[in-house]
Amino acid sequence: MTRGGAVARRLASRGWANSLLRRIAAERGRGLVLVYHRVGASGSHVVPTISEELFTRQLTLLTELGSIVPAEDLLRPERSDSARFALTFDDDYLSHREQVLPILLENRVPATFFLSGRSLFGLPRYSFEVIDDLLATGSLTKLERTLGIEASDGETLLALCAADPSVAKRVEEFSQLPPEHLKATDVAAMVAAGMTIGFHTLEHPNLPSLSDADIALAVERGRDDIETAAGVTIRLFAYPYGRTDKRVSEAVARAGYAAAFTGVPGPVTGRTRPYQVPRWEPGPLDERAFVAEIAIRLNRAVHEERM
Repeated sequence: MTRGGAVARRLASRGWANSLLRRIAAERGRGLVLVYHRVGASGSHVVPTISEELFTRQLTLLTELGSIVPAEDLLRPERSDSARFALTFDDDYLSHREQVLPILLENRVPATFFLSGRSLFGLPRYSFEVIDDLLATGSLTKLERTLGIEASDGETLLALCAADPSVAKRVEEFSQLPPEHLKATDVAAMVAAGMTIGFHTLEHPNLPSLSDADIALAVERGRDDIETAAGVTIRLFAYPYGRTDKRVSEAVARAGYAAAFTGVPGPVTGRTRPYQVPRWEPGPLDERAFVAEIAIRLNRAVHEERM
């Protein structure tokens, strides 16, 4: 554990709220991008999911610890007496409109939604949604037998889908459940409410595993359709599975995006590169652990900048 991490844990365990507020206020110009997937659903096995109540509590803590700003604004250097945070959400879940948006509006905070636009193309459920469905019903073995895929559990199958787009496609086509994704009207409503829309690729492939030509296609295909639905230009990109490499980041830059977000759970600092923006997924952390982890990451930023 770094010295900064040890300090943060002590702050979180003794007089955690007030002490941490003072500590974070001293760390000028540093921030965190948080990423969420589903809010409000239950019984998820592989898709990160938290309750509406817990999300609301985490949101309240963020507003007490600092300020919540649009994701693109967080990347602009700014001296501040408090930490800055940005909220992001991935994939096309209906919960973004039905559960998340009302909470954001009630608390008057912005967020960025990285969407695929699957409903605009009539695509089925994501492969990871299908895996969740099968685990919930105990039907994973049936999929394995039918498709001839050897996967001992959901995590193994998820890894296979991420590694091979053809496996992911076969899993998606196996599902008998209709997709429940955001439609064009939902996207327009989110923009009208003041939210930002980013792009997350149409088919959610593991981009580093693709050829250069397929990468170039993946970071563009479907983008125009979401822009039409949203009525705005899309400037931000989130890598599927949070994964990128030099080829992928360069393709995203050539496609004209202003910034791209990874799955590396680090802080945003003055050294953050625009196509390697880290994001942290807190998941179902309770209030004390949530604040402690924020402190650890902000202190890590201080430690790294002094090296």
